Amino acid sequence: MNTTKIRRSATERQLNAYVESWQTEHHEAMKCVDWEDIIAVGICVYKLLRFRDKSEREMILRGISGHPIEDILRYRDCLDSWLTATRSVLASQINPLERNYTVNGANELRACASAASDYLADWLPPRVSSALGLREIQLDDASATELNRIIAEANVNPTPMPSGPPMEELSLADFRSRSESN
Repeated sequence: MNTTKIRRSATERQLNAYVESWQTEHHEAMKCVDWEDIIAVGICVYKLLRFRDKSEREMILRGISGHPIEDILRYRDCLDSWLTATRSVLASQINPLERNYTVNGANELRACASAASDYLADWLPPRVSSALGLREIQLDDASATELNRIIAEANVNPTPMPSGPPMEELSLADFRSRSESN
């Protein structure tokens, strides 16, 4: 085996420098693309967590969820974990990449992190609405039968119209002028 070192020409050395510089730039650009994929997943996870939280809150508000508060607390804790991870990714990976590249989705991820931070800062446990009209009422068979009877009776014997002259119809302008004069 020949152990003598092969001497390269200046042209070959320039070629190697060119190839190495391109490979370094390409590697950095590909790192950016990989992070864009991770950002997209992060945004989707945020939206999924908020959707589940809103859905659970809506069911509790309407009185139709038998889910314990621990489920809601779990979504809050998951969102808190997401926010911690997202802040770390932004600080350690995305912000340095953005010094040299445009990172698609980074601003949307920051907006999600800001919204999550605001939401968690103002977080309150959900509760059943005190407005009965917002609740979903479950009727047993006997109650449903009675409600149907009342509706049918009201259709057969409608409430009589009040006696006397019909109410006067006013345009909006007439109503306002009468209201202002009183």
